[in-house]
Amino acid sequence: RRMTQSGGGTRKRARPAEAAPSASPLRLPAGLRFDDPESPVKYIDRSTGQEEERLVVRNRAEISFTVLPRDESATFSSQDGNQIQAMASEAGAAFDDPRFVSGEVVLPPYASKPMENGHDFTQVFIVLEAQEKALVVNMNKKRYQLSSGDQFWVPPFTEYGLQNFSSSESVRLAFVLIKP
Repeated sequence: RRMTQSGGGTRKRARPAEAAPSASPLRLPAGLRFDDPESPVKYIDRSTGQEEERLVVRNRAEISFTVLPRDESATFSSQDGNQIQAMASEAGAAFDDPRFVSGEVVLPPYASKPMENGHDFTQVFIVLEAQEKALVVNMNKKRYQLSSGDQFWVPPFTEYGLQNFSSSESVRLAFVLIKP
């Protein structure tokens, strides 16, 4: 299958090989030192020419998740044919910078994130965890099935919504919202 990239080129789609189920012990070089994640990095902000100092690392455990509004109209059909009201999803920001916001969205089994307009932001999503083809992305009257490792982006002023059709596994996505 061929597809067009946003840069205008084409590429063939291939899935990477699955990771090994158990990793071997981590062995780092002797003497390798690490900085505290709470240690900010100094850099020059190109828009102002001023030196800035900001945190650049945030551990997942530090992200505070908020329950998002539930899609009251969304229902799912269970395997026995019963209608199930959609569960609420949740999101948390790791960074909220004047130029971008990054974080995670989690959709429990049978959860739905209602359609919303992304306004003048560009949004990029990476599917970190999902049952094969269980994540459905609705965007401008189109519908796509996604799995772990897939990515999608939402152009500015575009409506989109998310649904997890898995009855047993949550979907976890990383996102970056690029501010105008």
